[in-house]
Amino acid sequence: MTYKTLSNDDKVSTIRFYDQLGPRGTSISRLTGFNESTIGSFWHRYEAKPQLEIKRGRPPTIFDDVKQAVISVFDYDVETTLKNASFDFDLSKFTIKSILNDDAIKYMKKTPVPAMKEEHFARRKFFCSFISGFEPNQVPNIIITDESTVEIDCHKPGIRRRRGHHPPLSLYNAEQKPKTVMVWAGIGPGGYRTELLRVKGRLNSEAYCNLLINNGIVKNLNDTFGTNYIFQQDNAPCHRSAFTKDTLLKKFPAYLNWPAKSSDLIPIEQLWHYLKHKLENQTFSNTDELFNRLKYEWESIPKSIIHSHYSSFHARCTVCARHDGQCLNTLWSEVHKEHDKYRTNLNYI
Repeated sequence: MTYKTLSNDDKVSTIRFYDQLGPRGTSISRLTGFNESTIGSFWHRYEAKPQLEIKRGRPPTIFDDVKQAVISVFDYDVETTLKNASFDFDLSKFTIKSILNDDAIKYMKKTPVPAMKEEHFARRKFFCSFISGFEPNQVPNIIITDESTVEIDCHKPGIRRRRGHHPPLSLYNAEQKPKTVMVWAGIGPGGYRTELLRVKGRLNSEAYCNLLINNGIVKNLNDTFGTNYIFQQDNAPCHRSAFTKDTLLKKFPAYLNWPAKSSDLIPIEQLWHYLKHKLENQTFSNTDELFNRLKYEWESIPKSIIHSHYSSFHARCTVCARHDGQCLNTLWSEVHKEHDKYRTNLNYI
């Protein structure tokens, strides 16, 4: 069966078959030798406007006032769809999209922001005002830590096949629940990084403390920075429990009183994205294989990249304080500009 377009004679034959058989696309497809979707597409267009050929010519001129009206609609209501705008302005969706693209309006996913109350804004502003009160090169040594969960990509690499044809190598066994690996790490000044640790099982307070103590994290920090550092962690239950405070946090010279709802202030988040990007479109047979690759990629990150992300902490706090504790997810351009004011190359510190 051919997939070429219909000639005028083919279209006439198709119309006759529809008159004789009615809307039986599969039968007409067999009789004409053309793909069913090709036949159906022509017939739907012919029913709407009974002519064999589409009149083609110079596209109509779209005046500036119409373009501005289209742009204004999308500026006013960002949930407006191309379909609705096409109907309202009697323009094709392609034309609407071109008008928007010319004005740098692109289709993007909505930006997530945490649900915060006034107390969250106030605490974030107070904390960030304190950090931004230091000069960028005089911020105390803060060891910024975090956990992240990485999921094994269960989708196998794509293959080429005909539509509707599924040879054996085009199939894979779908897993009901993707396999994941949770990891922990920390970063500090001068491109410092801790070992990447694997979290096995449920991360409660005891497991969290044992993870850092038994893997020599506390010793390594003390050997590297002496007593001249502050330990940071977020407000996960296992981090702020009485057990953790008595068992782990007493071993550090000091630790930050971290504000809730503040993952946007943690620069190590960007390093998690960096790692996950390195593993895009790759598959792993088990979680051990995934973790080993993560560990390799973590240790291969250039110190300059770690330093660059780490040094953005002051800029994040400065912008957050400037905007009364607002989430940074809508303010990254301003953060980058603030960071550029003092950003330095690691080789010249």
